[in-house]
Amino acid sequence: PSVRSSRPDRNTQAMTRVAPSLRLRLARGAAPLALLLGLAVLPACGSCACCEDEADATLAANNDFAKLSPEEQMKAMTEFGSLAPEHALLQKLAGNWDLAIKMRFGPNEAWQEMPGTIEAESVLGGRFVLQRYRSSMMGQPFEGIGMLGYDKLKQRFTTSWLDVSSTCVASSEGQAEGNTIHYVGKISDMITPKGRRFRTVETIVDDDHWTSDMFDTIDGAEVQVMGIAATRRR
Repeated sequence: PSVRSSRPDRNTQAMTRVAPSLRLRLARGAAPLALLLGLAVLPACGSCACCEDEADATLAANNDFAKLSPEEQMKAMTEFGSLAPEHALLQKLAGNWDLAIKMRFGPNEAWQEMPGTIEAESVLGGRFVLQRYRSSMMGQPFEGIGMLGYDKLKQRFTTSWLDVSSTCVASSEGQAEGNTIHYVGKISDMITPKGRRFRTVETIVDDDHWTSDMFDTIDGAEVQVMGIAATRRR
């Protein structure tokens, strides 16, 4: 059998040569972009919500849905899969957008400004909005894919996110007040492997504009780390 070499690869060697303070800044810099549009990196399987309710399987045969007739179950499932008013709110985010982005690494650091774009399309019959995001991070191209939806079972807005900075699938949930969606989640990274709280506030200003403000937890305090102002491209 083959034996894996214990010698670190070139990327690992390069990272160890970076000063510790710079490595911390690099990790902190990736976090705001991972939080884009209210997204949080999920902890490893075994500690996430999908693994907590072990009773679901044993109770499946005893819940109210199981007591319905096949016809009633089909009707209920059809209703569950239909669109809700909340889906119409998300559809306002479909289209091509130019972004004015500002980002910083801490409360006492200067904001860095950069442009970006999002190409968003309605998918799966209007149930979700698929976003393709392009910008830059620390002078390097940055790309991400987001999926926005509304879960009628949980009665919460949902997001999923993938990008070139990691191999994680990220996710978060939120509630709306008018045209503003408040997302709260937990992000795990090299700085806080066990996770920390973040908050995102996304507001649909009108048909051609929306904003997103993201707040991270730094040294136990909430700090705004990113702001996005989006304008529909004509």
